[in-house]
Amino acid sequence: MAKKMKQTKQLTESGVISAVGKSALVWAMTLFVGVDKSSIVLKDGGSSGTEKWKLSFNSDLEMEAGDFMRTIEFDRPIICSTDAFGTLVGTDAEAYIVYDEIEA
Repeated sequence: MAKKMKQTKQLTESGVISAVGKSALVWAMTLFVGVDKSSIVLKDGGSSGTEKWKLSFNSDLEMEAGDFMRTIEFDRPIICSTDAFGTLVGTDAEAYIVYDEIEA
């Protein structure tokens, strides 16, 4: 089993986290809030896959992009069996995903 450990994927728009066809163990997610309501949704199975976790910030406060961030670290990783995908919502939002990529 080949592994690529503790990689970080930056998302400035929705996109693939792990390489296509690879499994991923997600250890942490950080969301830098944009200028409006922002969220990052982790999915297993590509863009239309199963929702595994959502990290969001919902506020009507007026703010600059990057003024606020939310982070979650998992004691046990979130398992994405294939094509880990992040759906990012929010103007100027940004997300970072820490994960291990596994090839069976």
